[in-house]
Amino acid sequence: MKTPWITLFARSYEIALGAPQVIAARVQLLNQPVWPLATWLEAQRMVWEKMLAASEIWWGFWRAAPVARPRTRLGLPHHHVATANRALGPLARKVNANVRRLRKR
Repeated sequence: MKTPWITLFARSYEIALGAPQVIAARVQLLNQPVWPLATWLEAQRMVWEKMLAASEIWWGFWRAAPVARPRTRLGLPHHHVATANRALGPLARKVNANVRRLRKR
């Protein structure tokens, strides 16, 4: 059974491994003297993805805003970790999708 802490670790790990791969693939794609149409579209997609990811994270935090709960002896209650999971979920999915999509190129 996955606890919220394990899920948070797994999502953070996926983002930490996938984001550099996406950056490297995009830098390699954008490091051409003349950009074909696919490169222009990828550059536009990159900008839109950043804006959408920021919006999704903000709304994820807002929807799951933690209410005042007492601290446990282990630190933050699981509710706060679950809130972070809900905010990082869309970002982790997008990073993984980008890694798979850019590997095909």
